[in-house]
Formats: sequence, structure tokens, C-alpha cells
Amino acid sequence: GVEAFAVSAGLLTLLTTAAERRPLLVLVDDLQWLDDPTRDALGFVIRRLGADSVAIAVAARPGGLGDLARVVETVVEIAPLDDASAVAILETGAASIDEAARVAVLEAAHGNPLALLELPHRLSVEQREGREPLPPALVAGELVESAFAEAAAGLPARSRTALALAALLDEDGVDLFETAAARLGVS
Repeated sequence: GVEAFAVSAGLLTLLTTAAERRPLLVLVDDLQWLDDPTRDALGFVIRRLGADSVAIAVAARPGGLGDLARVVETVVEIAPLDDASAVAILETGAASIDEAARVAVLEAAHGNPLALLELPHRLSVEQREGREPLPPALVAGELVESAFAEAAAGLPARSRTALALAALLDEDGVDLFETAAARLGVS
């Protein structure tokens, strides 16, 4: 509706105004997790940038572009890391890791650099060193999500509340979020 158009137009104005001083690069990671109104605003901006000094790069899982696939000029699919690169990242991130744990982490990560860095830290020292059995199945997504959950747990209470509210947002929940955020003093 009118509010969505106003937000989208405001975003476009904000970006083009900022780009008047110097070129601007906007990076959007995990596009597949954005809510529909945000994706719509991003699509609106992408379609209207023209000659402005604004570049937008988005990262999404395969199939995660959705409707934006029609307006994105160039799509670069990034393949999983090759075995040698995966091993190199694993070795830089993990101080010591047993051969069996190394193989299990490499298989579970499927060439995902973040998983290669996070998975070894989700194992106990004893598991990494081969003194205790590994979990029956290492699932990279679940372990990386738990790493982010632990990081979020270290945030101040108001920040955690704002994250929880944002995670629950849907198109009809915006007023609820704004009311709750105002009461919490979160902007």
C-alpha cells in the first residue's frame, strides 16, 4: 500500500543521497531470511537505481532470490570450496583436530567456509582430539545456528528482546513491534 511505497521511496532517497558524496555499496547477506516488506523495498530500489553511484550485492542460498531474480542484473553462483581450500580453512581455524574429527567436519561443512570455522568449536576438546566419540551426525546448519544463538545470548537484554521481536515480525506485526520497541526504549 501507500506505507510500503513511502518506505521504499524513502530507502531509495536515502541511498541515492548518500551516494552523492561518494559511491555506495550495499551488502545484503542471507537474502532468503528477509521478510517480504524488506524484500519488496529492496526490489523497488534495485529497479530504480539507474545511473546513481549505488551498487547492491546480495547473497542468498540457491533459490533464495525469489522474485528479486527478475531484477538482479548479474547472478554469480558460488560453488562450495574445493577440498584443498576447505582443508586450509579448517586448519587455520582449529588449533588441533584428530583425523576422524577432521574428516567428519569436512564432510558436514560441504565446503561452507563459515561451517568449517564454527564446527570444530562446537565439539569438545576431547572430541576434537579423538578421546571421545563424535556426535552421531554433525549437522553444519544446526551447529552454526547454535553458535549464533550463543553470541546473541551475550548481548544486553534489550538487544536480545529486540532480536526476538524482529524474528517474530511479519507484515501484520509491524505495529506490535514498534509499540513494544518504544516501550523497551529500543530504536
